[in-house]
Amino acid sequence: MSAPNFFIAHRHHFVGAWIKTSRFLYANGPNLAEARYEIGDHAMRTEHGNNVDGGIRWASNRFRADVSVYQNQIDDFIFTSRTTQTINNLQVFRHTQTNARLQGGEAFAEVALADPFSVHASYDVTQGTDGASPPCNVS
Repeated sequence: MSAPNFFIAHRHHFVGAWIKTSRFLYANGPNLAEARYEIGDHAMRTEHGNNVDGGIRWASNRFRADVSVYQNQIDDFIFTSRTTQTINNLQVFRHTQTNARLQGGEAFAEVALADPFSVHASYDVTQGTDGASPPCNVS
């Protein structure tokens, strides 16, 4: 039986940009695959973000676990928002932007029972805010 292994799994800092697509820019009609009416915004700007994440991993012969957390600060975050309107019996959604902060974490654990069987569980959570309210549903 070997000794447990404990170490920092990762720590990253990333600065990047996400380029908008025509779906967000020029949508103006039904999206039948999602049963909704979408309205885009051709004046959208490119998203720019800073991401910091880190985690810890622990492992032994029969058990391993990972825990990690992250935070993203995104300028001009692109998201889709439900409106109170309907067009042709379809709920209207608008593609729009705001400055946003996304933060969250995840945890994973696995126990080896008997070769080749094991049990594992995981959990993750994300919270998004724009300073006043959640800007979107993130999952």
